[in-house]
Amino acid sequence: MPLTRLPRYVLEHRRRDHTEHEDTPFTESSLRRYLLVAGRREQDQSGVFALKTHWTDFHLTMESRGTSPDLWGAPVVWLRTRRIDRLAQAVSLVRAQQTGQWTHALRVRGEPRYDRDAIRQALRRVEHEESSWDRYFSEHGVSPLEVVYEQLVADHRGTVTAVLAHLGHTGVEVPPPPIERQADDLNREWAERFRREEGLQ
Repeated sequence: MPLTRLPRYVLEHRRRDHTEHEDTPFTESSLRRYLLVAGRREQDQSGVFALKTHWTDFHLTMESRGTSPDLWGAPVVWLRTRRIDRLAQAVSLVRAQQTGQWTHALRVRGEPRYDRDAIRQALRRVEHEESSWDRYFSEHGVSPLEVVYEQLVADHRGTVTAVLAHLGHTGVEVPPPPIERQADDLNREWAERFRREEGLQ
C-alpha cells in the first residue's frame, strides 16, 4: 500500500473500529497506530504486508519521525526500483503532473506542454530522492534487491521471477503487467529538446 494512501485509508476505516483511529491531523502516537493498523489489515493470506513508497513520503511519514519499518515486528525485505535514464523519469513525472494521468486507468485532466523549468526541477527531485535512499540504506546497513526499470520493461517475466525468488517464492506463474507503459514519442521529443537546450548533447 502506498504511504500516500494512509490519510484516506484511515478515514475510510475509522467507522469499522473507532478505537484504533483518531481524527486527523496526525500526532506522533496516532500515526504510529495508523501504520500498525494498516499493516495488519493489508496483509495477504500468508501474512505479508507490502508497502510502496517514494523517498519524500517515507521521509515525512516515517524516517523524519524516527519510525523504523521494524515497528511491524516482522522481517523486512527491501526492494529498490531505480531508473537508469533519470531524465526520462523526470519527463514522465512532469507529464503526469500536467495531465493527471499517472496510469492509463486514469483520465487525462490537462494537456501536456513542454516546460524546461519543470523538467529541470523534476530532475533535481529525482536526483535528491535517489541520493536520499543511498544515504538511508548506507546509514542503516541495508542492501536492497535492486530492480532496474529498463530491465523490467525489457523482461517483465524474468525480472519479476527473480524478485519472487529473492522473496522465497519459486515456481510462481507471472501474470502480464497490470499497467501499460506510458512513455511515447512525445516523452522522447521532450527529453531530446531538454538535452539540446541544456547543452547535454
